[in-house]
Amino acid sequence: MFSIRTALFPQLDEKIILDDFVISMKVCLQGYKIDYEPGAFATEFPSASLAEEEKRKVRISAGAYQSIGYLKGALNIFKHPLLSFQYISRRLLRWIFCPLMLIILLATNILIAFTATTHIIYLVFFS
Repeated sequence: MFSIRTALFPQLDEKIILDDFVISMKVCLQGYKIDYEPGAFATEFPSASLAEEEKRKVRISAGAYQSIGYLKGALNIFKHPLLSFQYISRRLLRWIFCPLMLIILLATNILIAFTATTHIIYLVFFS
């Protein structure tokens, strides 16, 4: 739940999945601040089934990748140093760098586990 001034509401492509995140970031990129309101209250019902939860997670993941393309301005560390740091460390590292690093970690572990001079402990932990 959030609210912004009407004048700050950006024009968005109707295909945007996570519009709340993109709107908030666009407002921040205009130089405005987002504040947390501890008195705000909202309720959200959990997913009714595992299939519904999977749909929700897929939508969130797709929206996260999509928003990276819409928010290229958030990568300008000279214009928005703090916002860029927050965006890169929270969004880019989580959705781009971490999956890539997991693949590299798996490949590295395979190399370590099956090297001729490898200690047996690596094989035990790999399997």
